[in-house]
Amino acid sequence: MKWLVAALATAAFAVAAYWAYPFLREESPTVRVVDRSAELRQASDARRIGLGYDPVDRTNEGYPPPLVREPLDEATVELFFPSVDSNESCLYDPHEYTRRAPHFDRWFPFNEHPDGGWRLRTNALGMRSDGEVAEVAPDLRVLVTGDSHVEGVCANSESCASVLERLLAEDALDQSVEVLNAGAGAHHLFNYVGTFERFAYLEPDVFVVIVYGGNDFSGAMLLDRYFRRRPAYEIRPNMIEQQSLPESVSSLLPQELSQDIYFANNPEDVEAAVDLGCSVSVELSELCAERGTRLLFVYLPPPTRAQPEVFREDLERLMKFARMESSALGVSDRIADEWLQFLADRGLDHLDLRPAFRAAEEPLFWRTDHHLNVAGHRLVGERIHAHLRGDAPR
Repeated sequence: MKWLVAALATAAFAVAAYWAYPFLREESPTVRVVDRSAELRQASDARRIGLGYDPVDRTNEGYPPPLVREPLDEATVELFFPSVDSNESCLYDPHEYTRRAPHFDRWFPFNEHPDGGWRLRTNALGMRSDGEVAEVAPDLRVLVTGDSHVEGVCANSESCASVLERLLAEDALDQSVEVLNAGAGAHHLFNYVGTFERFAYLEPDVFVVIVYGGNDFSGAMLLDRYFRRRPAYEIRPNMIEQQSLPESVSSLLPQELSQDIYFANNPEDVEAAVDLGCSVSVELSELCAERGTRLLFVYLPPPTRAQPEVFREDLERLMKFARMESSALGVSDRIADEWLQFLADRGLDHLDLRPAFRAAEEPLFWRTDHHLNVAGHRLVGERIHAHLRGDAPR
Protein backbone atom coordinates (compact mmCIF):
# COMPACT_ATOMS: atom_id res chain seq x y z
CA MET A 1 0.00 0.00 0.00
CA LYS A 2 1.04 3.64 0.10
CA TRP A 3 3.77 5.08 2.28
CA LEU A 4 3.73 8.84 1.91
CA VAL A 5 6.26 10.93 3.81
CA ALA A 6 5.09 14.49 4.30
CA ALA A 7 6.87 17.43 5.85
CA LEU A 8 3.98 19.14 7.55
CA ALA A 9 1.71 18.61 10.50
CA THR A 10 -0.91 15.93 10.10
CA ALA A 11 -3.50 18.45 11.19
CA ALA A 12 -2.75 20.88 8.40
CA PHE A 13 -1.56 18.93 5.38
CA ALA A 14 -0.55 22.36 4.13
CA VAL A 15 1.90 21.18 1.48
CA ALA A 16 2.08 17.97 -0.50
CA ALA A 17 5.42 18.19 -2.22
CA TYR A 18 7.44 16.66 0.58
CA TRP A 19 6.44 13.06 0.48
CA ALA A 20 8.66 10.24 -0.60
CA TYR A 21 8.06 7.89 -3.47
CA PRO A 22 5.17 5.56 -2.59
CA PHE A 23 6.61 2.40 -1.16
CA LEU A 24 3.98 -0.24 -1.58
CA ARG A 25 3.94 -2.64 1.34
CA GLU A 26 1.37 -5.36 1.79
CA GLU A 27 1.38 -5.05 5.57
CA SER A 28 0.91 -1.27 5.72
CA PRO A 29 -2.33 0.13 4.23
CA THR A 30 -2.03 3.50 5.94
CA VAL A 31 -0.42 6.82 5.05
CA ARG A 32 2.74 7.44 7.03
CA VAL A 33 3.23 11.13 7.77
CA VAL A 34 6.38 12.73 9.14
CA ASP A 35 5.55 15.88 11.08
CA ARG A 36 8.28 18.45 10.40
CA SER A 37 6.17 21.55 10.91
CA ALA A 38 7.78 22.56 14.20
CA GLU A 39 11.30 22.16 12.82
CA LEU A 40 10.42 24.04 9.64
CA ARG A 41 8.92 26.92 11.58
CA GLN A 42 11.96 27.01 13.85
CA ALA A 43 14.30 27.11 10.85
CA SER A 44 12.31 29.95 9.28
CA ASP A 45 12.15 31.91 12.54
CA ALA A 46 15.93 31.61 12.94
CA ARG A 47 16.43 33.37 9.60
CA ARG A 48 13.45 35.67 9.32
CA ILE A 49 13.92 39.42 9.14
CA GLY A 50 10.24 40.22 9.39
CA LEU A 51 9.57 40.43 5.67
CA GLY A 52 6.19 39.61 4.23
CA TYR A 53 5.44 39.26 0.56
CA ASP A 54 5.09 42.44 -1.48
CA PRO A 55 3.40 41.92 -4.85
CA VAL A 56 5.73 42.72 -7.73
CA ASP A 57 4.77 45.17 -10.48
CA ARG A 58 4.50 42.88 -13.48
CA THR A 59 4.53 45.80 -15.90
CA ASN A 60 8.04 46.63 -14.77
CA GLU A 61 10.81 45.82 -17.23
CA GLY A 62 12.64 44.12 -14.38
CA TYR A 63 9.92 41.51 -13.88
CA PRO A 64 10.24 38.78 -12.81
CA PRO A 65 12.51 39.28 -9.81
CA PRO A 66 15.79 37.33 -9.84
CA LEU A 67 15.52 33.81 -8.52
CA VAL A 68 16.64 33.63 -4.89
CA ARG A 69 18.19 30.34 -3.81
CA GLU A 70 21.26 29.13 -2.00
CA PRO A 71 23.21 25.92 -1.33
CA LEU A 72 21.75 23.71 1.37
CA ASP A 73 23.69 21.34 3.58
CA GLU A 74 22.48 17.81 4.08
CA ALA A 75 20.83 18.48 7.44
CA THR A 76 18.75 21.31 5.98
CA VAL A 77 17.79 19.24 2.96
CA GLU A 78 16.60 16.45 5.27
CA LEU A 79 14.40 19.01 6.98
CA PHE A 80 12.71 20.13 3.76
CA PHE A 81 12.83 16.73 2.03
CA PRO A 82 12.20 14.03 4.69
CA SER A 83 12.56 11.34 2.04
CA VAL A 84 16.35 11.83 2.20
CA ASP A 85 16.63 10.49 5.75
CA SER A 86 13.69 8.05 5.68
CA ASN A 87 14.03 6.40 2.28
CA GLU A 88 17.03 4.37 1.16
CA SER A 89 16.43 5.20 -2.50
CA CYS A 90 16.78 8.97 -1.93
CA LEU A 91 20.14 10.71 -1.40
CA TYR A 92 21.36 14.21 -0.69
CA ASP A 93 22.67 16.13 -3.68
CA PRO A 94 24.27 19.62 -3.63
CA HIS A 95 22.62 20.60 -6.93
CA GLU A 96 19.22 18.93 -6.85
CA TYR A 97 18.99 18.82 -3.03
CA THR A 98 17.65 15.27 -3.31
CA ARG A 99 18.06 12.60 -5.98
CA ARG A 100 17.53 8.91 -6.59
CA ALA A 101 20.23 6.50 -5.42
CA PRO A 102 22.24 4.88 -8.22
CA HIS A 103 21.69 1.23 -9.16
CA PHE A 104 18.54 0.94 -7.08
CA ASP A 105 16.41 -2.04 -8.05
CA ARG A 106 13.26 -3.18 -6.28
CA TRP A 107 9.91 -4.64 -7.23
CA PHE A 108 6.77 -3.15 -5.72
CA PRO A 109 3.44 -4.99 -5.82
CA PHE A 110 0.63 -2.80 -7.12
CA ASN A 111 -2.66 -4.50 -7.91
CA GLU A 112 -3.91 -1.77 -10.22
CA HIS A 113 -1.00 -2.20 -12.63
CA PRO A 114 -1.68 -4.80 -15.35
CA ASP A 115 1.46 -6.70 -14.30
CA GLY A 116 0.50 -6.69 -10.64
CA GLY A 117 3.33 -4.36 -9.79
CA TRP A 118 6.24 -2.34 -11.15
CA ARG A 119 10.01 -2.16 -10.74
CA LEU A 120 11.88 0.90 -9.51
CA ARG A 121 15.26 0.59 -11.24
CA THR A 122 17.86 3.35 -11.64
CA ASN A 123 21.11 3.58 -13.55
CA ALA A 124 24.52 4.80 -12.36
CA LEU A 125 23.32 8.42 -12.34
CA GLY A 126 20.13 7.65 -10.43
CA MET A 127 17.94 8.15 -13.50
CA ARG A 128 14.90 5.94 -14.06
CA SER A 129 16.42 3.85 -16.80
CA ASP A 130 17.24 0.20 -17.39
CA GLY A 131 20.42 1.23 -19.20
CA GLU A 132 23.28 3.67 -18.78
CA VAL A 133 23.72 7.03 -20.46
CA ALA A 134 25.41 6.64 -23.84
CA GLU A 135 29.16 7.19 -23.65
CA VAL A 136 29.15 8.72 -27.12
CA ALA A 137 26.68 11.56 -27.42
CA PRO A 138 23.73 10.56 -29.61
CA ASP A 139 22.46 12.68 -32.48
CA LEU A 140 19.59 13.80 -30.27
CA ARG A 141 19.69 13.79 -26.47
CA VAL A 142 16.62 14.90 -24.50
CA LEU A 143 16.71 15.42 -20.75
CA VAL A 144 13.33 15.23 -18.99
CA THR A 145 12.71 16.36 -15.42
CA GLY A 146 9.70 16.45 -13.14
CA ASP A 147 8.39 14.95 -9.91
CA SER A 148 7.16 11.43 -9.11
CA HIS A 149 4.53 11.62 -11.85
CA VAL A 150 7.30 11.95 -14.43
CA GLU A 151 9.55 9.41 -12.74
CA GLY A 152 6.68 6.99 -12.92
CA VAL A 153 4.68 4.56 -10.81
CA CYS A 154 5.21 2.09 -13.62
CA ALA A 155 7.97 0.22 -15.42
CA ASN A 156 10.77 2.33 -16.88
CA SER A 157 9.70 1.30 -20.38
CA GLU A 158 6.19 2.69 -19.72
CA SER A 159 7.22 6.18 -18.58
CA CYS A 160 6.49 9.26 -20.66
CA ALA A 161 10.24 9.65 -21.26
CA SER A 162 10.45 6.15 -22.75
CA VAL A 163 7.35 6.77 -24.87
CA LEU A 164 8.94 9.99 -26.15
CA GLU A 165 12.19 8.19 -26.94
CA ARG A 166 10.47 5.52 -29.02
CA LEU A 167 8.48 8.08 -31.00
CA LEU A 168 11.51 10.29 -31.65
CA ALA A 169 13.52 7.24 -32.71
CA GLU A 170 10.84 6.37 -35.25
CA ASP A 171 11.23 9.86 -36.74
CA ALA A 172 15.02 9.81 -36.67
CA LEU A 173 15.49 6.86 -39.03
CA ASP A 174 19.29 6.37 -39.11
CA GLN A 175 20.04 8.85 -36.30
CA SER A 176 20.55 7.94 -32.65
CA VAL A 177 18.13 9.22 -29.98
CA GLU A 178 18.34 9.19 -26.21
CA VAL A 179 15.71 10.47 -23.77
CA LEU A 180 16.86 10.58 -20.14
CA ASN A 181 14.31 10.44 -17.32
CA ALA A 182 15.66 12.61 -14.49
CA GLY A 183 12.31 12.91 -12.73
CA ALA A 184 12.30 12.20 -9.00
CA GLY A 185 9.71 12.02 -6.25
CA ALA A 186 9.30 15.17 -4.09
CA HIS A 187 10.97 17.41 -6.68
CA HIS A 188 9.52 20.83 -7.54
CA LEU A 189 10.55 24.11 -9.16
CA PHE A 190 13.84 24.62 -7.30
CA ASN A 191 14.92 21.02 -7.95
CA TYR A 192 14.37 21.42 -11.69
CA VAL A 193 16.98 24.17 -11.86
CA GLY A 194 19.38 21.94 -9.95
CA THR A 195 18.66 19.04 -12.30
CA PHE A 196 19.87 21.01 -15.30
CA GLU A 197 22.93 22.22 -13.42
CA ARG A 198 23.79 18.67 -12.41
CA PHE A 199 23.40 17.19 -15.89
CA ALA A 200 24.49 20.13 -18.05
CA TYR A 201 27.75 18.33 -18.77
CA LEU A 202 25.75 15.80 -20.80
CA GLU A 203 24.97 18.66 -23.22
CA PRO A 204 21.33 17.79 -23.85
CA ASP A 205 19.84 19.11 -27.06
CA VAL A 206 16.44 19.52 -25.41
CA PHE A 207 15.49 20.03 -21.76
CA VAL A 208 11.86 19.21 -20.96
CA VAL A 209 10.58 20.56 -17.63
CA ILE A 210 7.26 18.97 -16.64
CA VAL A 211 5.63 21.03 -13.89
CA TYR A 212 2.96 19.17 -11.93
CA GLY A 213 0.16 21.54 -10.97
CA GLY A 214 -0.99 19.51 -7.97
CA ASN A 215 1.81 20.39 -5.58
CA ASP A 216 4.87 21.83 -7.35
CA PHE A 217 3.85 25.42 -6.58
CA SER A 218 3.02 25.02 -2.91
CA GLY A 219 5.97 22.69 -2.41
CA ALA A 220 8.39 25.28 -3.72
CA MET A 221 6.92 28.01 -1.51
CA LEU A 222 8.40 26.54 1.68
CA LEU A 223 11.91 26.86 0.28
CA ASP A 224 11.08 30.23 -1.23
CA ARG A 225 10.01 31.51 2.18
CA TYR A 226 13.22 30.13 3.67
CA PHE A 227 15.46 31.63 1.00
CA ARG A 228 13.75 35.04 1.15
CA ARG A 229 13.76 35.02 4.97
CA ARG A 230 10.01 35.38 5.19
CA PRO A 231 7.96 34.28 8.21
CA ALA A 232 6.89 30.67 8.41
CA TYR A 233 3.72 29.61 6.61
CA GLU A 234 0.35 29.68 8.35
CA ILE A 235 -1.30 26.50 9.63
CA ARG A 236 -4.96 26.39 10.57
CA PRO A 237 -5.69 22.90 11.88
CA ASN A 238 -9.45 23.43 11.86
CA MET A 239 -9.42 22.91 8.09
CA ILE A 240 -9.06 19.16 8.53
CA GLU A 241 -10.44 16.83 11.15
CA GLN A 242 -8.26 14.83 13.49
CA GLN A 243 -8.91 11.33 12.25
CA SER A 244 -7.57 8.78 9.80
CA LEU A 245 -8.07 9.51 6.13
CA PRO A 246 -10.41 7.33 4.09
CA GLU A 247 -8.13 4.91 2.25
CA SER A 248 -9.97 5.28 -1.05
CA VAL A 249 -9.18 9.01 -1.33
CA SER A 250 -6.16 9.43 0.96
CA SER A 251 -3.59 9.98 -1.79
CA LEU A 252 -5.66 12.73 -3.40
CA LEU A 253 -4.86 14.95 -0.43
CA PRO A 254 -1.06 15.08 -0.86
CA GLN A 255 -1.40 14.88 -4.63
CA GLU A 256 -3.61 17.95 -4.95
CA LEU A 257 -5.94 19.08 -2.18
CA SER A 258 -3.23 20.00 0.30
CA GLN A 259 -2.01 22.64 -2.15
CA ASP A 260 -5.48 24.19 -2.15
CA ILE A 261 -5.41 24.13 1.66
CA TYR A 262 -1.97 25.69 1.73
CA PHE A 263 -2.97 28.63 -0.44
CA ALA A 264 -6.25 29.04 1.44
CA ASN A 265 -4.15 29.43 4.59
CA ASN A 266 -1.53 31.61 2.87
CA PRO A 267 -3.40 33.57 0.16
CA GLU A 268 -0.53 36.01 -0.40
CA ASP A 269 1.53 33.09 -1.70
CA VAL A 270 -0.66 32.66 -4.78
CA GLU A 271 0.96 35.67 -6.42
CA ALA A 272 4.31 34.70 -4.89
CA ALA A 273 4.02 31.26 -6.53
CA VAL A 274 3.34 32.83 -9.93
CA ASP A 275 6.36 35.08 -9.49
CA LEU A 276 8.50 32.13 -8.47
CA GLY A 277 7.41 30.11 -11.48
CA CYS A 278 8.30 33.02 -13.75
CA SER A 279 11.67 33.54 -12.03
CA VAL A 280 12.55 29.86 -12.38
CA SER A 281 11.53 29.96 -16.04
CA VAL A 282 13.82 32.89 -16.81
CA GLU A 283 16.68 31.29 -14.85
CA LEU A 284 16.33 28.07 -16.82
CA SER A 285 15.99 29.88 -20.13
CA GLU A 286 19.29 31.66 -19.48
CA LEU A 287 21.06 28.47 -18.39
CA CYS A 288 19.80 26.59 -21.45
CA ALA A 289 20.69 29.45 -23.81
CA GLU A 290 24.28 29.35 -22.56
CA ARG A 291 24.45 25.66 -23.51
CA GLY A 292 22.52 25.91 -26.74
CA THR A 293 19.79 23.68 -25.31
CA ARG A 294 16.19 23.94 -26.43
CA LEU A 295 13.92 24.43 -23.42
CA LEU A 296 10.32 23.23 -23.23
CA PHE A 297 8.01 23.76 -20.26
CA VAL A 298 5.11 21.30 -19.95
CA TYR A 299 2.19 21.82 -17.58
CA LEU A 300 0.76 18.62 -16.13
CA PRO A 301 -2.62 19.18 -14.41
CA PRO A 302 -3.64 17.36 -11.20
CA PRO A 303 -6.36 14.69 -11.35
CA THR A 304 -9.48 16.66 -10.41
CA ARG A 305 -8.59 19.52 -12.78
CA ALA A 306 -7.45 17.19 -15.55
CA GLN A 307 -10.41 14.79 -15.46
CA PRO A 308 -13.05 16.32 -13.20
CA GLU A 309 -15.78 13.81 -14.04
CA VAL A 310 -13.54 10.83 -13.33
CA PHE A 311 -12.57 12.08 -9.87
CA ARG A 312 -15.72 13.97 -8.90
CA GLU A 313 -16.83 11.45 -6.27
CA ASP A 314 -13.36 11.22 -4.70
CA LEU A 315 -13.12 15.00 -4.57
CA GLU A 316 -16.53 15.41 -2.95
CA ARG A 317 -15.71 12.84 -0.25
CA LEU A 318 -12.38 14.44 0.53
CA MET A 319 -13.80 17.96 0.61
CA LYS A 320 -16.43 16.83 3.09
CA PHE A 321 -13.80 15.14 5.21
CA ALA A 322 -11.47 18.17 5.14
CA ARG A 323 -14.37 20.60 5.59
CA MET A 324 -13.25 22.55 2.53
CA GLU A 325 -15.31 25.12 0.67
CA SER A 326 -15.51 24.91 -3.12
CA SER A 327 -14.02 28.41 -3.29
CA ALA A 328 -10.71 26.94 -2.10
CA LEU A 329 -10.44 24.66 -5.14
CA GLY A 330 -8.78 25.29 -8.44
CA VAL A 331 -5.89 27.50 -7.34
CA SER A 332 -3.63 25.39 -9.55
CA ASP A 333 -5.53 26.59 -12.64
CA ARG A 334 -5.14 30.22 -11.66
CA ILE A 335 -1.40 29.90 -11.05
CA ALA A 336 -0.93 27.86 -14.22
CA ASP A 337 -2.88 30.34 -16.35
CA GLU A 338 -0.77 33.28 -15.20
CA TRP A 339 2.50 31.39 -15.46
CA LEU A 340 1.71 30.04 -18.95
CA GLN A 341 0.67 33.51 -20.09
CA PHE A 342 4.05 34.81 -18.92
CA LEU A 343 5.79 32.11 -20.96
CA ALA A 344 3.75 33.07 -24.00
CA ASP A 345 4.52 36.76 -23.55
CA ARG A 346 8.24 36.02 -23.23
CA GLY A 347 8.27 33.68 -26.20
CA LEU A 348 9.30 30.69 -24.07
CA ASP A 349 8.29 27.33 -25.49
CA HIS A 350 5.52 25.65 -23.51
CA LEU A 351 2.82 23.01 -23.70
CA ASP A 352 -0.38 22.98 -21.64
CA LEU A 353 -1.67 19.41 -21.25
CA ARG A 354 -5.04 20.36 -19.77
CA PRO A 355 -6.97 20.28 -23.08
CA ALA A 356 -5.59 16.85 -24.00
CA PHE A 357 -6.31 15.40 -20.57
CA ARG A 358 -9.84 16.78 -20.43
CA ALA A 359 -10.60 15.38 -23.87
CA ALA A 360 -9.38 11.88 -22.99
CA GLU A 361 -12.05 9.23 -22.53
CA GLU A 362 -10.02 6.81 -20.39
CA PRO A 363 -8.71 7.48 -16.87
CA LEU A 364 -5.15 8.81 -16.95
CA PHE A 365 -4.31 8.45 -13.24
CA TRP A 366 -4.23 5.41 -10.98
CA ARG A 367 -7.30 5.35 -8.77
CA THR A 368 -5.41 3.99 -5.76
CA ASP A 369 -2.62 6.56 -5.55
CA HIS A 370 -3.54 9.23 -8.15
CA HIS A 371 -0.22 9.18 -10.00
CA LEU A 372 -0.17 9.06 -13.78
CA ASN A 373 -1.09 5.59 -14.97
CA VAL A 374 0.32 3.88 -18.06
CA ALA A 375 -2.24 5.55 -20.35
CA GLY A 376 -1.40 8.92 -18.81
CA HIS A 377 2.32 8.44 -19.45
CA ARG A 378 1.59 7.43 -23.01
CA LEU A 379 -0.50 10.55 -23.61
CA VAL A 380 2.15 12.84 -22.10
CA GLY A 381 4.89 11.27 -24.22
CA GLU A 382 2.79 11.52 -27.37
CA ARG A 383 1.88 15.17 -26.81
CA ILE A 384 5.46 16.20 -26.08
CA HIS A 385 6.59 14.36 -29.21
CA ALA A 386 3.99 16.12 -31.33
CA HIS A 387 4.97 19.49 -29.88
CA LEU A 388 8.69 19.00 -30.45
CA ARG A 389 7.99 17.86 -33.98
CA GLY A 390 5.88 20.93 -34.59
CA ASP A 391 2.54 19.34 -35.39
CA ALA A 392 0.85 19.52 -32.02
CA PRO A 393 -2.84 20.54 -32.14
CA ARG A 394 -3.41 24.12 -31.06
